[in-house]
Amino acid sequence: MSSNTRQQLEGWLKKQDIVGSVADVGGLFLPIRGRTGKWEVSRYKILDKQVFRNGITADLKVNLNESFDVGEQFEHVFCIEVMSHVWNPVQALKNLNKLTEVGGKLYISFHTIFPHHSQGDCLRYTRFGIEKLLEETGFFISEIVPKKSVKQKELEDFCVAESKVVNCLGEIGYMVRATKHGL
Repeated sequence: MSSNTRQQLEGWLKKQDIVGSVADVGGLFLPIRGRTGKWEVSRYKILDKQVFRNGITADLKVNLNESFDVGEQFEHVFCIEVMSHVWNPVQALKNLNKLTEVGGKLYISFHTIFPHHSQGDCLRYTRFGIEKLLEETGFFISEIVPKKSVKQKELEDFCVAESKVVNCLGEIGYMVRATKHGL
């Protein structure tokens, strides 16, 4: 059975209707194709830091932490469950901006609280941090949906015990749809 956060993520993705071109950044682990609602895609490319994984070959090898330009843009850019593995989030989001057409959509997820799960696991993000990072890198947030803990009461109790200045709503991450603005 899927984890709580995976179930929430997959439910959110099923609500997204995708028509047009798609870049799937970090898509070798679990490609986005077949995970959304409507899928009428004219061009689909997987971009990843690896070339091959799980029987799938990436179309382009990229490292989000370093500046790159692949010379093409997409109407929809997915970066799902990748940002915790990024140590340079500003550069990563600038790269995602370069991949996104003006008016195009970025679908991205972030962990706030999540177990350390690999050697490349680097960062966690607060809602304010996500909003600021996306704003500073040329995106307008059109939807931000919190992932909720199955142990919400315990998480709230923990937060209150650790800090008297607390606003803990049991949020353990976020799923975001943002639009690239043309400024």
